Amino acid sequence: MRNNFMVIEVWDKKTASQNDQLVGIVKISLHQFYMSFRDRKIQTALLKSEYPVIGIDNYLPVINSFTDTRFGKIKELQAMGSGDQVSALQHIQLETKTSVVMTKRPASYLERQHLNIQDKENGLHASKDKVVEHTF
Repeated sequence: MRNNFMVIEVWDKKTASQNDQLVGIVKISLHQFYMSFRDRKIQTALLKSEYPVIGIDNYLPVINSFTDTRFGKIKELQAMGSGDQVSALQHIQLETKTSVVMTKRPASYLERQHLNIQDKENGLHASKDKVVEHTF
């Protein structure tokens, strides 16, 4: 894993045709795992711990490799450990997602205007950066 990378491809999948398009790629270094697991004593201690080693837990840019432009970003959580350690991490992730208050999502664009009016009445201002969030 020393000086190696994981490459994630992001595709625009068409449902009606075969013309799928590569949107971009995300390149993730695996060197953190090499540094963590290269010594046997440290490796044994890490595998006995409750949680896995986390290489990255952040948003990463999706870069179009043809135009070298940023298309967007994805949330990446990369962890390495035993099955029990990964299960414990997934359990924590699910608990934090369910404890967070979900924002009210409009069913259509017209309803968004109504939410913006309510926010202005409550003293909240919409940010200038428009972000589209996709949850999978």
